[in-house]
This record gives sequence, C-alpha cells and structure tokens, in this order.
Amino acid sequence: MQECFLQPFFLGFCIGGEIDMKLCRVLLVVLWSVASTAAEVVGGDPVSAEDCPLLSQDVVLRLSAGVSGAWACNDDAQTIKVATCSQYGSRKSINYLCAPVAVSVDGDVRYNYAGCEADPSSSVTLAGGRFFVSSSAFAAPTLVVLDALCGDSALTSLDFFSEN
Repeated sequence: MQECFLQPFFLGFCIGGEIDMKLCRVLLVVLWSVASTAAEVVGGDPVSAEDCPLLSQDVVLRLSAGVSGAWACNDDAQTIKVATCSQYGSRKSINYLCAPVAVSVDGDVRYNYAGCEADPSSSVTLAGGRFFVSSSAFAAPTLVVLDALCGDSALTSLDFFSEN
C-alpha cells in the first residue's frame, strides 16, 4: 500500500513499495467514480484500484493539519484529479501565470482563470481563497482562486471537477 503525505501546495512525497508515478505527479487524489461526477473528500481511508481503476495499487492519503483535500477519478477520460487548500492560507492578491487545469467535454482547454482563454501566456492578478489543483492530464499543480474559504464543500464544488 502506498502512503502519500500531502501539503496544500502539492509538495509531498510517496513512500513504501513501488511508486505509482501517475499518482505521485498528482500527489493528492480526488475520487470521481465512473458512475458519479462528484469529488470525494480525502478522509484517510485507503483508495483502491476498485475505487479508481487508474491506480496500480491501494493508496492511503494523509493531509497536514489545517489542510483539506478532494479527489476524483474518471476512468472514461483517463484522468485523476486533485485539489487541496489550507485554512491558514493567504488571501492576499498575487500575480499568477495562466495555466491549463482541465479539458472540457467539447475538447477545449480550461485555464485556472476565465480570462486566460484569450491569452494563455499572460499572467493575472488573483485575490481570494487559494485552491491548488492538479490532474494526470496537466500534472503541474496550479492555483485557482475562489471567493470562498478553504473547506470540503468549497473543494468539491470547484468547476475543475466538472471538466474532463
């Protein structure tokens, strides 16, 4: 069984057994079963290949104190998605580069901010609650900002989970 210790900014490490590289790129897994489109909150229970056929072995997810996480697995789209946030995280404005986070059902790339579709190479000023997202399709973690505090309901309601 793989154990991943996760930080809100996806810096963490995996220990024990052979490392599932797809999982370690994502670092925190949000389960999205084939029959469901809802993200699952990380609760410390093992995630098995039965829950997510994209995993090669069972994984136990651990969160740091004050960190919330959610995950989804979409076998049809071959993607594993992850989102985390910290209740102690900053809400100050920052300049951040546009970054892809998902692909829509019609094949369009979705970015971390709606204004990025016009110029994906630009940067934007973001203010609000910081949520870090990553997927097996776009493994580099990126920042999504919401006008919401970190918590399970805010995480599972991210538009990020409704895209492929």
